[in-house]
Amino acid sequence: MAASRLARKNRGGRANFAGNAFEAHFAIWRLALVLEQLSRGTATRVGLQLAGAHVDDWVEVTSRERRHFQLKRSITAGWSAVRSDFEQELSSRRDRKPVKVCLVVPSEARAARLRAAKGRVRTALVLSFPSSLRPDVVMRARPCGDALRLLWSQPSMTESDLRLLWFALDEAWQLARRPGRLVSSSRVLRALPRRAIDFVRQSWNDPPGWERVLAAVAQVPGLSCKVEHGIVTFSGAGFSSRYSCRNPNLKQLAKKVLAKLPKSLDEFLELL
Repeated sequence: MAASRLARKNRGGRANFAGNAFEAHFAIWRLALVLEQLSRGTATRVGLQLAGAHVDDWVEVTSRERRHFQLKRSITAGWSAVRSDFEQELSSRRDRKPVKVCLVVPSEARAARLRAAKGRVRTALVLSFPSSLRPDVVMRARPCGDALRLLWSQPSMTESDLRLLWFALDEAWQLARRPGRLVSSSRVLRALPRRAIDFVRQSWNDPPGWERVLAAVAQVPGLSCKVEHGIVTFSGAGFSSRYSCRNPNLKQLAKKVLAKLPKSLDEFLELL
């Protein structure tokens, strides 16, 4: 009897661990998407275990709609397990926004069967997402790998870049999340660690005196300055330096340039 109870407890522990990993990996995928959308001017609030929500594994709210996701890692998950919650969420009118509900399952074959099922919940969406417990597998696979590459500001992305961005998003979410409440995508972006902030797409905000900085840089022979995806790159013979528009070091550099007005590449490099 004791052995039976212990076996059930261990199975529950493994199931909880797997479920938590599934949810954490899913969150990283969605964060990559909403941050890329933020770089194009679309702000989103995100959250989990949202107070008052019937479908609350993951929630996204934009100015146009509310999206609720229910995650089911079990390969036997069906509509009967979510029908009541989905129908209640679809009928809710908390903020008068149109509501979308989505069931997330671990295989595309299962997702296809659920989309075709006669007993499906009307208007509900079905997505598949990798159920592997290994981050290195999920970050490479669709749809997560595609979203990470889209958020990356550079034309190419190495394996180490992929890992850097994955774990940076996970770290940012742990800092920014507030269970039971929505947080803005801007809050998540601000929580990104310094090692990643200079490499993700973002909307550009001119640092103070930026036009004068550009004019000063243009006077330095052999120095070029390019702004793309919210990232500024200074480059010249044998060097390249990148800064996010949100990197405080860029503001400091701008102040130094305006104070010193470098006349040569060497003088500019001394300011870095």
